[in-house]
Amino acid sequence: MFILMSFMLGASLSHARIPDFESRFYFPLKEKKDLSFEINSSLIGEILQLENKKGEYSVKAYKYKDLTDISLSYSNEEMLGIHKTLQALYLLKAQIVWGIDLSSWLVTHKFVQEQDGWFVYHDPTGILKSREIKIKFIQNKLMILENRNYGLAKTTYYFSSEKWAKQKLVLKEVERETTEGDERTKTESKIIYKKINKVGFLPVEVRTEVTQTLDTKKSKTIKRNFTEVHKFGKYAINTGKAKKWFVEHN
Repeated sequence: MFILMSFMLGASLSHARIPDFESRFYFPLKEKKDLSFEINSSLIGEILQLENKKGEYSVKAYKYKDLTDISLSYSNEEMLGIHKTLQALYLLKAQIVWGIDLSSWLVTHKFVQEQDGWFVYHDPTGILKSREIKIKFIQNKLMILENRNYGLAKTTYYFSSEKWAKQKLVLKEVERETTEGDERTKTESKIIYKKINKVGFLPVEVRTEVTQTLDTKKSKTIKRNFTEVHKFGKYAINTGKAKKWFVEHN
């Protein structure tokens, strides 16, 4: 009952003060009820420690109405922990396709104040991952700051106006910095679009530069840099595939 009441409180207070940034963004598939597509990358094989690490492996993303899921066909019970990590990772990447949804994300947080262009939200329950969230949109940049229970996260979305998007703002780059204890991770992603049949321009590749930094107890800093490339394709829109997936897996 407590959780339900907290959810209702967040919905009534938070929804009333969520700025309407999203109506300006170009996400042509956001309103589609049934959507599925593949994400291909050699990173998947490396994480799962599959034999052919040099090859590309794919995951499938599904969205039916408000439901979203990631399918890993080659996962098994022994890989359950890694499976969940990959699911969370690729649900975040799939957001590039099905769009940023601030309303659904902020519904559990209570609006506190607007100050210097920042909209500030707090966790009314004390049990959520982020104690405080701040969002701001200025000069075609959407900035999100999260004060988490175990660290900090800063995400910046960079948009640009494109003729092929009918002057709507197209997501071109995403920068993300997270700090948890002695570990810091910074990612810089660039998104490539291509015209797909009659649907319009959709993401076909995301190239990400990753920097991981670890401060050790011996006052030494360990740094690692690498590049991730993810390819998006095999889009299926309103074909019933996503609905079928959720029916079979629920």
